[in-house]
Amino acid sequence: MKALAKGSIAKAVARHNATASKNQVKPIDTGGDDPKLQRAILAYWSQLETVTASKVIISPELRVADRTNGAKRRQWCADNKALMVNISTIVRRNGSGRPENSLREKLDTLIGVNGLAPVQRVGYIRVLDSGVANSDPKHALADMVYIYRTA
Repeated sequence: MKALAKGSIAKAVARHNATASKNQVKPIDTGGDDPKLQRAILAYWSQLETVTASKVIISPELRVADRTNGAKRRQWCADNKALMVNISTIVRRNGSGRPENSLREKLDTLIGVNGLAPVQRVGYIRVLDSGVANSDPKHALADMVYIYRTA
């Protein structure tokens, strides 16, 4: 599978949104009514394209998330300088949901767009473990999620 070219996510989303009403699908939020959100989303898409083209791939034993390897995956992300995304800048959220769930929704939406299959090769994990995040919801890294390439 080829990596995503620069600007390909924005172009694919624009094509998707142009035909959304005809195809009776929901358009993808591009932050058009909020310039700050729009810049953040475009920057996120650009970073996501970089991740899909990355040569650094997480090791096979860490690809599947389970209850025992979260700390190892976080350490791998820190050691290999995985992309850190602040979810609060790219998602319109109500309440204080877990940031990785918001990111999963964003990625699932992009995977459904024609031409964005390489997004399926992206994995994610919350920067803070649940114990720290639950004890200090105002932590500076509370809304941060690591994004890395899985295959």
